[in-house]
Amino acid sequence: MPNFRCRVGTAEGAIAERFVTAASVAAAREQLGADGFEVFDVAQRSAATMFPTLRKLASIQIGGSGDGEPRGLFGRKKKLVPASLLLLNQELAALVNAGLPLLRCMDILRTRRAGTLVGAVLDRARRRVAAGASLSDSLRPEIDKVGLPELFVTSLQVGEASGDLVMALRRYVAHLESSLALRRRVRDAMTYPIVLGAVAVIVVTILLTFVIPQFASFYGQSGASLPLSTRALVGFADLVGAYGIFVLVAALAGFVFYRRWASTEAGRDSIDASKLRTPMLGALRRRYFGLETARTLSTLLRGGAPLVTALQVTAQGTSNRAFKRRLLETAEEVSHGSALHTALEHNGLFDPLGLELVEVGEATGALEDMLEHVAATYDEVLDRQVTAAVGLVQPVMLVFMGVLVAGILLSLYMPLFQTVQAVG
Repeated sequence: MPNFRCRVGTAEGAIAERFVTAASVAAAREQLGADGFEVFDVAQRSAATMFPTLRKLASIQIGGSGDGEPRGLFGRKKKLVPASLLLLNQELAALVNAGLPLLRCMDILRTRRAGTLVGAVLDRARRRVAAGASLSDSLRPEIDKVGLPELFVTSLQVGEASGDLVMALRRYVAHLESSLALRRRVRDAMTYPIVLGAVAVIVVTILLTFVIPQFASFYGQSGASLPLSTRALVGFADLVGAYGIFVLVAALAGFVFYRRWASTEAGRDSIDASKLRTPMLGALRRRYFGLETARTLSTLLRGGAPLVTALQVTAQGTSNRAFKRRLLETAEEVSHGSALHTALEHNGLFDPLGLELVEVGEATGALEDMLEHVAATYDEVLDRQVTAAVGLVQPVMLVFMGVLVAGILLSLYMPLFQTVQAVG
């Protein structure tokens, strides 16, 4: 009969590992249950699991780390993607709302996700919950491990404290759906300009590498007198052919150096700060981060989180370090008695309309409603701005590509036109 390796909970509340021989997984679970254990996981022992050295070699071959964690390319740790988190929250909210015990809910969710990153997270969280931890505490270690959003964990903590976990999950689902919809709109809007730019680079590369050298060879054999534009174009193509490999190597070296510098604290701070100052794009980014800030604050405040805590959690979930630093400074000012709208204005996080709405919310006691209104207003404005920017970029890029390609082709064929006119 096969051997099984089982993770079980003892009567003392400890997590232990047991090895049993049984006819099937169900029989192994039944045997352990009869012995008084809470069965968490049952896996059949293969040769790789029975011999540690062989298991280690197998882990190295597939790029794993031996910790049961699903890995990506080159063995890099995977991060939890928002779409998976959204589906998990929707299903968890439905199961908890149906009245099922939390451990049973987690068992149902992880059964269909075995072998995935979400399944591994649920396995670890399930063991912590079985040992007596709350759901939020069981998921907090996953913030650093798999990139679980701190906002999600804090929302769960607030929901547990208020006794309404379902509402906390639903609020987070609504927040995540809005964030994903915004990212999708921005991504879709930028797809066409990126494709146009890539096509332009490919076309020019083909002309410089293959087409122009052929014309240069033909004109050289004919001994025809070439116009200035044609001589300049042929000279540039020759320069690319002679030194292109060195330029490429230098560009790659510069890119590697930039990536290494960008991974340092100083580099990331400098890059993120410059992103907010970039003409036109900087304004869009500031609007986007303001939108996310208002929406996150509204979600946390509706759940009952204190304002300073909500600001700190919002800052931790902000990807831009410069904007994050401003949010933390805002939280510090609020903790010392400053009004929220005053601190936001001092750190330049909201525009005058957003500041006015926040001030009204503070005065009327409906701050979360006003923040939601700020988020909706910023969402609408950002959508118009992105649409207008893309609508401007697309015709400019099309005109630029047309002028560039037409100029190259005209320079190439101009000697032929002159020859035909001379003969005629």
